[in-house]
Amino acid sequence: MRTRLSSVAPVLMALTAALTAYADGYDVAGTPSVGFTAVGPGGLKINGSADNLNAMDQGDKVVFKSSLKDVKTGIALRDKHTKKYLGTEEWPDASLTVDKSAIKLPDDGKKTSGTAPGKFRLHGVTRDVKVSYSADRHGSDYAVEGHFSVNIEDHKIEKPCYLGVCVDSNVKVDAKFKLHAK
Repeated sequence: MRTRLSSVAPVLMALTAALTAYADGYDVAGTPSVGFTAVGPGGLKINGSADNLNAMDQGDKVVFKSSLKDVKTGIALRDKHTKKYLGTEEWPDASLTVDKSAIKLPDDGKKTSGTAPGKFRLHGVTRDVKVSYSADRHGSDYAVEGHFSVNIEDHKIEKPCYLGVCVDSNVKVDAKFKLHAK
């Protein structure tokens, strides 16, 4: 069963952003693993992914931006529908802005976890999000994981439906990535 899924990939990117609020002086190393899970009736479960992320230092904040044009759900038609729902022609990117002071970075050889508030922009609409994260430091590298949920209708995105089957408006987002000191 194919279901159109809209604004999940950007959310994933936002998660990655919130988790790396101290990105000043760091690059996202390798290919980040960002994914989303949307569920619907009868055990319907849709997983999607994206693998692009840029971090920009803006003083006491960090902004993470990701292109929505590369969202993959495993089905070409669903990818096309997702991009249409997201309005990628008008809003090709999603971004997350986080205060650097909201993230606790661990000392070398240590791990830390917490939650951080951020501002997530998707489909031209900015909403508050709260991200659960963990960061594990090894020298100048930080292995980061994060999770949050987003309601896509809060971003003025129509609830995705296909052939009368709709997914829930609340989408779970997970991300894993590595930050490397420049």
